[in-house]
Amino acid sequence: MNKNNPETLETLAVVFQNTGELETAEEYYKRSIQAAPNVMRTRNNYAVFLYDLGRYEEAAAQLEIVAQDLLYERRVEAFLNLGRCYVKLDKYAEAEATFRRAFLMDRTNPGVVLALANIYFQLDEFAESQRYFQAYESIETKPSASALWLGIRLADTFDDKNARASYALALKNLFPKSEEYLLYKAYIEQDSGNSR
Repeated sequence: MNKNNPETLETLAVVFQNTGELETAEEYYKRSIQAAPNVMRTRNNYAVFLYDLGRYEEAAAQLEIVAQDLLYERRVEAFLNLGRCYVKLDKYAEAEATFRRAFLMDRTNPGVVLALANIYFQLDEFAESQRYFQAYESIETKPSASALWLGIRLADTFDDKNARASYALALKNLFPKSEEYLLYKAYIEQDSGNSR
């Protein structure tokens, strides 16, 4: 009945996104945001949509608005997604600061703790990375492929052969078709090539 109802427009955006009508989905996201610019859920969903398309700068711009809303109930998730955008844009200092903000809001969120472990590894702050990785392991009983891949590299950094073997076996058995397992295989091939 109301063609400009923001909730209806957002719902249609999600429907079109799920059916692969990406241009139409984007049109409906934009219309929904124009009709209700202060509905942060729509901006957050639009940002995830943009991120999935590899449009990280645009996704970050939406998430920066979302993260400023002090009352948005999924603010931690918004900071986490914003930090991931910064990583993709090679803005590591911004990513670290963003992940730390999310951590201050929720110290038990496994995604946030792992994100900090990863960013410190990328910044060559290995002791700090290991500290957050251990914190991640203490709160997450089912590690992701990303976590296991980080565990392998940290174990190598600290010359912990037992931990490396354990993480590698888990990655192979649990996530044999993952991008992280392919990275691991390339890593060991490179490693064996360097030791010749």
